Parts: sequence; C-alpha cells; structure tokens
Amino acid sequence: MPQGYAPYPGQPAAGPGPFYPVQPSPHPAAKSQPGPLLGGVALGLGIVLLIIGASAGLSIVVIGGLVAGAWGIWRLVTTSGNGPKSGDGPGRQPPSSSSGRQPPPYSGP
Repeated sequence: MPQGYAPYPGQPAAGPGPFYPVQPSPHPAAKSQPGPLLGGVALGLGIVLLIIGASAGLSIVVIGGLVAGAWGIWRLVTTSGNGPKSGDGPGRQPPSSSSGRQPPPYSGP
C-alpha cells in the first residue's frame, strides 16, 4: 500500500510487523582507540629525525622525518574530535550571506 494512504475498513494495516526490542550484546565493544599519545610520539620522532637528517646531510632521514611529522600531526588532528563537522568551521560563511554584493549582469558580446 502506498505511503500516506489509510487501509480500507476491515483490512489489516500493511507494515513490517511487530517490533521487538533489541537485546544488548553481553560483551561490550572492546575496540579502544589510542588517544593523541601516538600522534604526539610520531610528531616528536619526526622532528628529531628532521633535525638529525638536516645536520648530518642525510636526505632520506629528512624525508622520513617529514613523513613521520606529517602523520603525527594528522593523527593528532583526527583523534582530537574537537574540530568543526562537515566544513562548517570558523571563517566559513554560508552561501547566502557571502558579501552582499552581486556581480554585474552579463551584457553580451
């Protein structure tokens, strides 16, 4: 029966049937995420590798330090969870209230 229509009198209502409460699992989810500690350690290691590689002239160590530092910063930012959701951060204005100015109309060639 289409949604929004009432059944005829005497006709049973169509639907998914009776709902039963979902029983909670006896074992809670044991998946724990490491906090920002891992990101901080990676960032610190990246800085140390960057300094050592730059002072010794070892470009591969510098690149490794840059990669470790970038991953550490990414890990810190993504695990903190305090940032804005879906791009609604500060400095972003809604499309309707951009600047109030309209571009001039197109007058043709």
